Amino acid sequence: MGIFIKLNVLMDKIEEKEWEAVYQESLQLINAYSFADRIVDKESSSRDWVYLDRSRERVLKPWHDEVGWYTIGNLETMETAEDFKLIRNKKCYKHNVNCESDCEEIFFSIINYWNLDEEIQNQNPASYRIFDSKTQGLAYHQYILAIACLLESRLAPYAVVSGDVSKGQMEKAIAWANTILEQPIELTERAHNEKLLARLQKCLTKETSLFEAWINLTVNNDNQELGDFIRNKFSQESIVAYFTKLFKEYDPESVGFGNQVKSYFNLHFSLEMLCDICVLNENGCRLSVEFFIKRVIDSGILTREKAVQQDLRPASQNATSTKPDTVDSLFYKTFMKMKGHRQPTKQYLSVTEFKAICTRKFGEDSQIIKMIEEKLSQARDEEGSIINEFEKIIKANLSENQRGAELQNSWDIEDFTQLINWQVGKTIAPEIVEALNKVKLFVEELIVKDHQHFTEFHNYHRQKRLETLIEANRYFCITKKSWDYIEQRLDDRDFIARVLGVFYVKAEEININRLLKSVLCNMDLFNKFVNTNNE
Repeated sequence: MGIFIKLNVLMDKIEEKEWEAVYQESLQLINAYSFADRIVDKESSSRDWVYLDRSRERVLKPWHDEVGWYTIGNLETMETAEDFKLIRNKKCYKHNVNCESDCEEIFFSIINYWNLDEEIQNQNPASYRIFDSKTQGLAYHQYILAIACLLESRLAPYAVVSGDVSKGQMEKAIAWANTILEQPIELTERAHNEKLLARLQKCLTKETSLFEAWINLTVNNDNQELGDFIRNKFSQESIVAYFTKLFKEYDPESVGFGNQVKSYFNLHFSLEMLCDICVLNENGCRLSVEFFIKRVIDSGILTREKAVQQDLRPASQNATSTKPDTVDSLFYKTFMKMKGHRQPTKQYLSVTEFKAICTRKFGEDSQIIKMIEEKLSQARDEEGSIINEFEKIIKANLSENQRGAELQNSWDIEDFTQLINWQVGKTIAPEIVEALNKVKLFVEELIVKDHQHFTEFHNYHRQKRLETLIEANRYFCITKKSWDYIEQRLDDRDFIARVLGVFYVKAEEININRLLKSVLCNMDLFNKFVNTNNE
């Protein structure tokens, strides 16, 4: 599970001067944000010296002898995920096209071709995937997205951004980029219904193919406005054919099937048409009436939408969302859906209307009404159980943390992810202070216990002392700024012994890793809590 940003480009259609221009603009965005670069220095030491520094244009050794930029996260927070890079020399992207094709519509490069119409599958542009990495929704996600949107805009119509991104995220990223760039960039044409349709009409002749491709590519929300556009542009036959094929792809009991029913209702398509597709049509899903009624109730169409409600859609499927998901948020949303949490659809039917439509479609049978009442009662019981269980989880977490909501904002630093930004004068939660004190105690006991080892270490010449520290730094990267600070103090026996002691801690658990990385990337923190010479 991950949160991706992807960027595909038809490189054969891009002139070298166009590539050079957009590359130079990307440097403006790189320089405007605290991107973290992972440097592997093979020259300063007999060992590979790996550290983090501010991303900037450089020769991308050891991976390339070419000039470009590289990033894996945010240098200030030290949160890192997967890498993104851009090479100045356009020719470096020539050798890796995924196919030979005459198709020049880049949008087809991001379609999942599985089970789509053959006419769509035949559209397979020879694109190069410039970006295809996970940000995991960390802070640098929005700023990498800004660079991806820059390339899509400047290289249009031969570039496209995709992945776990929403229209709202792209708008926010573009707004930031436009405060830096001399010439503003624009939002993808996937956000403009008419423009997207016009581009696809140049490639596809069958209406069923056109609708299938268009609805797979739009980044707009499933709502009545989008549904009205569909109903105005496509025939009833094409719409029914699409949804019949879509619903039949899913196990009717799966979360995915439920998501598609919700999306259908959000577009304000009718319950009557869904009855035909899922129950009555010979080439449809052929669900039982009882099971169909349950799935419709589960969709939330009988629940009035509240002013404030929890949105369990992935952020990438919510066009108004300006923040990406994280791995934790995706797990949570999936868990709540699997537990049966019902979220209202954007279309509402009263129970009376629901009963009337069902009896009209399935027959004037008292058993239909009874079945509906039973399923509604069962749904209310399940919803109450879910809410109670969720409240228990929240209370248990509060009890486990041993502090109530009124204490949650009592400390400037409340969790390990914030510790790296500690400054003198800021308060730290007691449990984190306790952890810092344990690190200090461990290091001091280690220095006494392994006195001979540390004595031998101090007797090494300066270069070997530095190389010993580099070798000991196995569990995390620290910044070049911290390494410079450490290197300047190689002759300070007590200081350097404590640095080595911190490196020797087995930092495999995530919070221990964050704690120790913060200690060595924030020397004010190190000197306050670990280095007794500075007390």
